[in-house]
Amino acid sequence: MTAEQARTVLVTGGASGIGAACVASLAARGDQVFCVDREIPERTVAGVEYRRGDVTDEAGVRELIDGIGTLHGLVTCAGITHREPALSLAMSDFQRVLDVNLRGTFLCARTAAEAMTEGGSIVTIASMLSHYGTPNLAAYSAAKGGVLALTRVLAVEWASAGIRVNSISPGYVRTEFMAGVLERNPEYAEQIRARTPGGRLAEPEEVAETAAWLLGTGSGFVTGQDIAVDGGILAGDRRLAGVAKGGV
Repeated sequence: MTAEQARTVLVTGGASGIGAACVASLAARGDQVFCVDREIPERTVAGVEYRRGDVTDEAGVRELIDGIGTLHGLVTCAGITHREPALSLAMSDFQRVLDVNLRGTFLCARTAAEAMTEGGSIVTIASMLSHYGTPNLAAYSAAKGGVLALTRVLAVEWASAGIRVNSISPGYVRTEFMAGVLERNPEYAEQIRARTPGGRLAEPEEVAETAAWLLGTGSGFVTGQDIAVDGGILAGDRRLAGVAKGGV
């Protein structure tokens, strides 16, 4: 990538999981990458600028993006989950999940859009759970469903300014956290493979490459869309995705 083609991209939640894969992928392409997370990871990517921050803090988000200057891209990977039946879910836990996943996405997207010129691109991270219901994840599903709807609204509002907004709905992804879960529970790993037409989990890098494409000029007329990186789960019989059994 030439200096003229290099982009300045902010990745939220970039210390681990899908976010870390996005940071590494974009840096490898020659982008100037800023990563914001609550903690700076022990392993960092050369050339990437890491910042501590809270995506729910409006003043902090503003200070962060003002300090970066002009942005060409944003990937909103910051997110948390909480598993509990709806009837026993505390409102404080429900609100916390919405604050990080939905409010944080909105704050970062809106502030980033103000720092973008024509040709800017925003990629939000939704979830396959944006598309169907599964037990015990009311807060997470509501938040990610909100991200999906928000993405479409922002895409329509900002198209005339030349800013594109798209989302990615990952399925099961082999993050470090998920790898540990599967190592402790091989039966669950087999259930996931059975539920996924593609027969395996996605690698974080596969989600990151999709984000990189959405940020680039090759997707220049794509906006307001959601791309499922799920091995075919959403295309198939969703009962196989574990809805009836309470799977994630």
